[in-house]
Amino acid sequence: MGETAAAEALMTAVEKVTVSGAGTPDMGGKLSTAELAKAVQGAL
Repeated sequence: MGETAAAEALMTAVEKVTVSGAGTPDMGGKLSTAELAKAVQGAL
């Protein structure tokens, strides 16, 4: 699709957020899906 830079930025943001311990209950965290999405958005 040609969006390599965007994909890398998104993966970096997801990794940054999840390595800090943030996650949804199925990931062992306490955030809702919306809260996790906002955290990832903030890390972009």
